[in-house]
Amino acid sequence: MPVIQPLKGTPNAPATYSQPSRKGKKAWRKNVDVTEVEEGLEELNKEIIEGGVVAERPSDELFTLDTVGDASIPKRFPKHTSKPLKADEIIAARSAVPAVPLRKRPGDKTTDGIIPAKRLRTQYVTHKELNRLRRVADGHHESTIEVVDASYDPWAAEPQPEKEDVVHDTRNDKKKAPKTITHKPISLSANGKHVPAVQKPTGGYSYNPAFSDYEARYTEEANKAVEAEKKRLAEEEAERIKKEAAARSAAEAEAAEARAELSEWEEDSEWEGFQSGGEELKPTVKRPERKTPAQRNRAKRRKEEERRLKHEAKIRIKKAQAEQIKQIAKEVAEREAQRALLRAEQSDDSSTEGNDEMLRRRQLGKFKLPEKDLELVLPDELQDSLRRLKPEGNLLKDRYRTFFIYDATTYKESITFGDCEVSAAALDPPRGGPKNLPIIEALLDDDESEEARQNKEKPRLVILGGGWGSVALLKQLNPDDYHVTVISPKNYFLFTPMLPSATVGTLEMRSLVEPIRRILSRIDAQGKEVRFYVPYDKLVIAVGSVTNPHGVKGLENCFFLKDINDARMIRNQVIKNMELACLPTTKDEERKRLLSFVVSGGGPTGVEFAAELFDLLNEDLTKRFPRILRNEISVHLIQSRSHILNTYDETLSRYAEEKFARDQIEVLTNSRVKEVFPDKIAFTQKMDDGTIVTKEIPTGFCLWSTGVSQAALCKRIAAKLGRAQNNRHALETDTHLRVNGTPLGDVYAIGDCATVQNNVADNIVSFLRGLAFKHGKDPEKLELHFSDWRNVAADVKRRFPQAVSHLKRLDKLFAQFDKDQSGTLSFGELRELLKQIDSKLTSLPATAQRANQQGIYLAHKFNKLARCAPGLRVNDVRDGDVDGACYKAFEYHHLGSLAYIGNSAVFDLSHKGLNLTGGLWAVYAWRSVYFAQSVGVRTRVLMAMDWAKRGLFGREGEVMDINSLFDVRGKVVLVTGGARGIGRMISDGFVANGAKVYIASRDAAACEKAAAELSARGPGSAVAIPADLASKEECERLAAELARREKRLDVLVNNSGAAWGAPLDEFPDEQWSRVLTLNLHRVFTLTQLLLPLLEAAGAGRGSGGDGSNGSTGSGEISRPESSNVEGGGSRPAAVINIGSIDALRVPSVENYSYSAAKAGLHHLGRVLSQRLGPRGVAVNTLACGPFDTKMMAAPLRHFRDAIEDANPLGRIGRPADVAGACIFLASRAGSYINGATIAVDGGMHLAAKF
Repeated sequence: MPVIQPLKGTPNAPATYSQPSRKGKKAWRKNVDVTEVEEGLEELNKEIIEGGVVAERPSDELFTLDTVGDASIPKRFPKHTSKPLKADEIIAARSAVPAVPLRKRPGDKTTDGIIPAKRLRTQYVTHKELNRLRRVADGHHESTIEVVDASYDPWAAEPQPEKEDVVHDTRNDKKKAPKTITHKPISLSANGKHVPAVQKPTGGYSYNPAFSDYEARYTEEANKAVEAEKKRLAEEEAERIKKEAAARSAAEAEAAEARAELSEWEEDSEWEGFQSGGEELKPTVKRPERKTPAQRNRAKRRKEEERRLKHEAKIRIKKAQAEQIKQIAKEVAEREAQRALLRAEQSDDSSTEGNDEMLRRRQLGKFKLPEKDLELVLPDELQDSLRRLKPEGNLLKDRYRTFFIYDATTYKESITFGDCEVSAAALDPPRGGPKNLPIIEALLDDDESEEARQNKEKPRLVILGGGWGSVALLKQLNPDDYHVTVISPKNYFLFTPMLPSATVGTLEMRSLVEPIRRILSRIDAQGKEVRFYVPYDKLVIAVGSVTNPHGVKGLENCFFLKDINDARMIRNQVIKNMELACLPTTKDEERKRLLSFVVSGGGPTGVEFAAELFDLLNEDLTKRFPRILRNEISVHLIQSRSHILNTYDETLSRYAEEKFARDQIEVLTNSRVKEVFPDKIAFTQKMDDGTIVTKEIPTGFCLWSTGVSQAALCKRIAAKLGRAQNNRHALETDTHLRVNGTPLGDVYAIGDCATVQNNVADNIVSFLRGLAFKHGKDPEKLELHFSDWRNVAADVKRRFPQAVSHLKRLDKLFAQFDKDQSGTLSFGELRELLKQIDSKLTSLPATAQRANQQGIYLAHKFNKLARCAPGLRVNDVRDGDVDGACYKAFEYHHLGSLAYIGNSAVFDLSHKGLNLTGGLWAVYAWRSVYFAQSVGVRTRVLMAMDWAKRGLFGREGEVMDINSLFDVRGKVVLVTGGARGIGRMISDGFVANGAKVYIASRDAAACEKAAAELSARGPGSAVAIPADLASKEECERLAAELARREKRLDVLVNNSGAAWGAPLDEFPDEQWSRVLTLNLHRVFTLTQLLLPLLEAAGAGRGSGGDGSNGSTGSGEISRPESSNVEGGGSRPAAVINIGSIDALRVPSVENYSYSAAKAGLHHLGRVLSQRLGPRGVAVNTLACGPFDTKMMAAPLRHFRDAIEDANPLGRIGRPADVAGACIFLASRAGSYINGATIAVDGGMHLAAKF
């Protein structure tokens, strides 16, 4: 065995870390990992075995191995050196981990790391370790080999044992106690101090005081096994010694026998096994007897019982204190009551004047201040937790007390205002107008205060929408000048520029929305689906726009990005695709399809979403999902132009394309989408040689972001205004943002729903014509000198600010169009000049920047109109243009464009001659711009927190979305009788929620018109198939046509029907047969014919047959192999029969055939539900009450009030009522409902009347 020479001198105590406070040092010592000591020993032993030099950097050489008899060793280690060090002294001196006590006591103080032995409990060493130390002491170290055969080859490889292909299941193996015995601390003669032999923790875990009696749990059951193990080890040791004695000399055999007779605790431990043999063996104190498991369990139970008794004693003390406090409070109250009674008796003897004088002299509102500061008393557990947060000082009195006091003040008692004055017109609005709807002349809070009553008399300003333009207008508007009403389908403002970040979890949804009522503290907001009239003096239309479909088929299979719900659905769909791709049953082709993400549209929205999506897939999801998914993820960006970001500078577009190429995002330019299928997208691409090639990309996700189109409300407004509106993409306004075709100063439009009409030539020419006729001159013979042209140009600049840049050199323009060199401009030459200026003007971009500027402009103009309009003189107003007399025209100032492209950003500041691109610094600049543009402090704080959370913990995954329960996007629906009435309401609801609806009706013209109107609204689509369902042949033709177009039918709504009323004695037989045939017989016929398509939809729920790529909604993934159980799918196809409440009661009218047919339909639905349920089709019936339809037109015209009075809800049905019920039954939310008859009547079938 190599000889180890120690260093000269006694090792010093180990140095401890410098800690800022006593509390911090204790925490460091408490949390230290004692396994580092064992690791140090193992490393030292490994160095000795390998024969290398043992050294610890940056310390000097600790000891040297004399393996070759180096002559320099005696010089380096003189003979007069102190006695050799033991291994435990070396480790104690050089280890960075000081010794630690086994229990943390409140009175412990920081020392030099050497803990007195009196604070330590007994330590343990395993039998395996003891045997190894014996072998080291006998000279049989692992580094020495005893050779008995001359043919021994030291370089021969040892034969490897054969591996058995048997996997042993250890889950049911009986747990055994650790094989440990007690080992007393070893005395260090070098420094005279006691250093404990650190307990070797089981499994390498750090020491925890809570589990100090860990072995006590096992000893009772394993006591016999431990004794048997001791006996076996003793026998093996004796046998080994006998074998060694036979091979050695007699002297060596005698020495071995002598060592075998020694107690195992008279041997050297491993800590002493590295010495050179210069010190004699010293027997240590005999190990105390080990406690039995029963003794340890009794001790443990005793400690637990003591802790329980202490806890109960504390509880009793607290209860006693509480009772004592209540008793004291009761006594104090009694004394105060007695004093009050005594004062009252004394006051009876005094005069009234004396009472008045006493009241006048009484000091009100004063109280005695406390002698010391108020303290917030918290429970003991909370006090202790807060104390740990701050090592020094009283936490509540210093930094955090203010926060707790402020938080306590935010909790208020119940606030009531007593009787509130509300106008009768607000509670019961009068009806009127063409549709006899309520007229909202007063709001609920118009009379609650004097200020509100004064505000009611001010001009009424009604704002439609809650986007960028509306919020900018409302933030800058002076609310004292107008009575403002906001009508919006949402009660929040959405920060749209950061919407792509919300789709992948970089920002949370709540960080991008700001409640409108938080922005508008004194402005009323309306936002319900209730139809009523709202009078106005000024109307601002700011309803935004919708996604432009460009006539592409299959958009029901795409996602859109216009609202916060769109972002939520996109995030969930991305996570679901990843989850489905992880399933072992998913095939390779299906996995690649699920991981193929397509973005159609290369504008800022599409580019930023593609960049955010790649960041999510590359940075976050690959850490949580199998690595193979990263190799198969693909992102494709389809752009119809030659470059992405085509509105930006060309250098920025190329930079973005190069960045996407490095990120492996495929950019397909000069490509146009032809059709989107549930599992692929077809598009055409123009190649470099001019040829057009059709291509397909399998996809599990497609985002449609290809521009904007006109909203349905704007289309109806434009249709009513007629020739004044010629733009089919937006409402046309003049330069004062007034809608063309409306009275000046009444209706305005801002944002994406409007475009400024820069028709300079027509406006100026029309003005000059009127001026000429006014002076009795022929306008065609007018000639303008340069001074006249300069006046005309000044008027153009004032009325059309966007044309200013084209009128800088008036003299050059005058000379250019003065073709006859006469020094004047004729009327025709002036018209040509102005038309050239028109051709150079471009439409304003449909961005949030433009909408924000227009909102601010309108607010400033309205504020000035309120101040200046009453004092205007007649001569100041030209042609009734009050706006032009008070305020300048709108001028758009482009502030630049910016886009995020994946850990980089681009800035298009071409208006300043500057374009910027960059990495992280550009990303932070991009964030700071939008951070500053946020509408409130709340959203800024939330955005900053989300960015920090993304950097620390990564992006969030899937979010819970209750709306996905009612998702019908991509479903194929057939609505019979869907051109009018209840069928039209149902069709409208499905299309509005992204479904593909087939409308069947006998009126071909009405059917085509309804389909066209619904498709124009979107986002779903509608297709007309005219058919008279009273005929069986027509039912067969409808079924065949539907089977030719679709492979499945998700929802069948049997709505077609007829009614007839006549007295009993006169009821015609042919009408009885006609009503029963259409209302009952043909429902059965059509359901029978369409059953194959319904079964195909019910059987394809697990594999994406519903267009949702196999996802079942929020948080649920449907497995392809388990989507159906004996034919019954977890999301079956739906058959919805439209019945009537006349089948649930005896109707007041004599419609015998109608009520009988509907009653039969109700029972037919129950029967079919039992037959078709196992085949994956659910059948339910809606018993509808009165709705505003053509069938109910006459009763409602004469008995509307009576019908509403008979309804417990006090109204008739609305389109959303029946459409919502159908969507519920067709979605995942209603997938478990089968065979039900649901009354959609407001409870009218239970009422006594009607």
